[in-house]
Amino acid sequence: MPVYLIFTFIYVFQYNSKYFNKEFLLLNIISLINILYFLLIDKKSEASFNFLAARFVQFSVLIFSVAFGYKYYAGKFFKHIAYIILIQIIIGLFLATDLFSRRYQGIVLNSNELGYQAVIAIAFLLLPKEKLKPLLDWIISFFLFFIVLVSGSRAAFIGAVLVYLFKYGLSVKSILVLIFGGAIIYLFSRYGLESGFSRISDTAGVSPFDDRKYQYIYAFLTFKENWLLGCGLEHYAYIDQDLVPSFIIAMQDYNHILGAHNGYLSFMVQYGIVFVSVIFGFFIFYLVKFVRYYSIYWMSITTDFKTHFFIFIYSLIVNVFENATNGINSLSSNIFWLSIIMLNIYIKNTFLAKVQTSIPERTVS
Repeated sequence: MPVYLIFTFIYVFQYNSKYFNKEFLLLNIISLINILYFLLIDKKSEASFNFLAARFVQFSVLIFSVAFGYKYYAGKFFKHIAYIILIQIIIGLFLATDLFSRRYQGIVLNSNELGYQAVIAIAFLLLPKEKLKPLLDWIISFFLFFIVLVSGSRAAFIGAVLVYLFKYGLSVKSILVLIFGGAIIYLFSRYGLESGFSRISDTAGVSPFDDRKYQYIYAFLTFKENWLLGCGLEHYAYIDQDLVPSFIIAMQDYNHILGAHNGYLSFMVQYGIVFVSVIFGFFIFYLVKFVRYYSIYWMSITTDFKTHFFIFIYSLIVNVFENATNGINSLSSNIFWLSIIMLNIYIKNTFLAKVQTSIPERTVS
């Protein structure tokens, strides 16, 4: 980490005009919050410093990669990520063959992560294209949707439905297709397939969010202990285990509540209300900004903007179920921050294009 940190500082000082661009504002503000928090409030443990450094390097890599490789992110990035995920899933089918034994995990070894990756692959294959032409596109899309189902991830199931609505819009036809698809999945669920649909509709015999209940309760109680200034940078997705009663510790699924499976609660526990208000304020600001832009220019919106807009909206939803925006090296976290950068760039380019077209050409007399 020290080596990466040194090289990152060198690049920041050398290319500071690019690094502190307006499109990267939120990432730089969070890095500044981390520095101030570490210097003024944190216990300054090694774990806290490692988090501070890792987050700074993560954001710097994203900033510089877009600053110097914008054409790639606006072009082939979607296709490459989608096919990497697809290849990984196919390899997993040969190495992890227990496709119908409860929730399928593949070689990712995490059903929720597998479902999330399948949704991202579907979105990156469908949304950047105006129409699906080759038969192969349809086959791949149905295959990835099947992986979403067998993963049993509720957030992934919601994401797959969102991709369809982003692609084809909200119409009578699309609603009928969703109802028909839901009916088929329901029938499969009745015969033992533990899909995301069955877990939401309670066909698996549990309430939709029963397994998240204790995580949310004790994460919130942990936040209340240090609600003003948080528990510290080192306490990422943290739950104070001293607050958990002994009868819950004795339960077989106790490991499920070792961390807060909610990105918003994780931010609150880590930073406290003072600093997290700034982060959540920016989330709301960008949500309003992007939705407003989408509603104004929806007739001429580019497929690239629509794809990144989907990632932004979906990440905010997944954050209710998982720590989707809090990780350092996770796919969900990096794609979320990248979407904010790219959406800001698209909006800036649209504004610049309007300004240029509104300036009358000078004629030489």
